[in-house]
Amino acid sequence: MLIRIARVRAGGELLAHKVVVRLGDAMQRGLKPLLGVNLVAGVTGSGKTLLSETLWFGVVHVLGALLGERFRNAAMSIARTYGIRPIDAWVEFCVNDVEVPGLRRGMCIGADISGGTESWAAVPEEAKGSEELRRSLAYTLLHVVSVPDRVKWRVAYALRELHRAGMLAEDAPRELCLAAAALVPPVYAGKHTPCYMRMLEVQKALELRGGEVGGEPHFYVAASRGESSYALFESAYEVAHKLSKLAREGPGVSAVPIIYIDDAFEGLDAMKIRSLLSRDYGEASIYAATHRLEAGAYSTRNLLLTYGTRASELVEQPHSFRFALVDAKLVEEREEIFSDVYSKLLGEDASA
Repeated sequence: MLIRIARVRAGGELLAHKVVVRLGDAMQRGLKPLLGVNLVAGVTGSGKTLLSETLWFGVVHVLGALLGERFRNAAMSIARTYGIRPIDAWVEFCVNDVEVPGLRRGMCIGADISGGTESWAAVPEEAKGSEELRRSLAYTLLHVVSVPDRVKWRVAYALRELHRAGMLAEDAPRELCLAAAALVPPVYAGKHTPCYMRMLEVQKALELRGGEVGGEPHFYVAASRGESSYALFESAYEVAHKLSKLAREGPGVSAVPIIYIDDAFEGLDAMKIRSLLSRDYGEASIYAATHRLEAGAYSTRNLLLTYGTRASELVEQPHSFRFALVDAKLVEEREEIFSDVYSKLLGEDASA
C-alpha cells in the first residue's frame, strides 16, 4: 500500500506539503511498507506527532465513507475526546501492492479533510454498488494503524464514546467491531474491552482499572508511562498481525500492515527498549517516532525527518519542509550534513 499525504494545515498555517521518503538513490512520494521497526527521529517541531495525527484522521475518514454514519459519528466524537488538533489535509491510500479481489491494482481512495471533523471522500466507482467490495476496502484500510500521543493517553475516555455508539457490544456488526481498532488502541477493560480484542483473541494489552458509573464505563490507566508504552507497542503489532490474517482468510485481502506509533518509547529505560525491540516484528511495517536515539541500535532501519536540518539537502527541499524522511545512512555519508544533524539532535559537536 502507498499512503500519500499532502497540504497539511492547522490553525490556518500550512505545516506540510507532502510526504517524501529517500532510501539510497530512490526517492518516493508517500509512505510504503518497510518491514520491521523503522525509527523515526527529528528535531522538535519536525512533524513526528503531526504525521501520526494526519494519518489517524485519514484512516478514520475513509473508513467513515465506507462504513457509514454510525462509524463516522463515533469517530468524530472520539476525535474530540482525544483533543487532536483540527487538521486540514489530503490523505490517499493506493492499493499498488495489495491484493483486493475485484479491485484493480493502483486504485486509490482518499479523503479531503477539513478541520479534522469534516471530509469529502470518493468511493471508487467499482465499489459504489457493491457492499462486498466496500467491505474489502475497509479491511484494506484496517491494515493502517496510527497511534498519536493523545490517543495513547486518553483511550479510557474514548471507550465511553464507543459504548455510546454501541460499538463495544458483543452483538455489534462485525465490520464496525473490527473498525474500532482504528479508533482505540488495544486495552483490557473487563466487559467494556473493545470487541475486536475478543474477536482477534489478543493475548497482550494494557489493562485499565475502573468500572461502570451511571451505566457508562469509567476507566483509568494505573500503569506507568513506560509500562503503557511497552504494552501498547506489543499489542499494536499483535492486533495488526491477527487482523491481517483474518483479512486474508475472509475477504481475501492481502497487505502488509503499517503501524505508526508516536513517542513509541516514552518512559522506557534503555534495557526495556532493548528488550522490546529484540522481538520479531517482521510481518508488519512499524514506524516508531521517538526522541530516544539509542533505540536506533536495535531497529531495522533509522529514518530522519529532515525539517530544520541540512539533511533537507538530501531531498532538495528547504529546511522548513516537513514530512521528508531520509535513511540515516545517507546522513552519515555526508560529513557536513551529519555534523549539522548531530549538533541539532544532541546539542553537541560531532567532532568533539
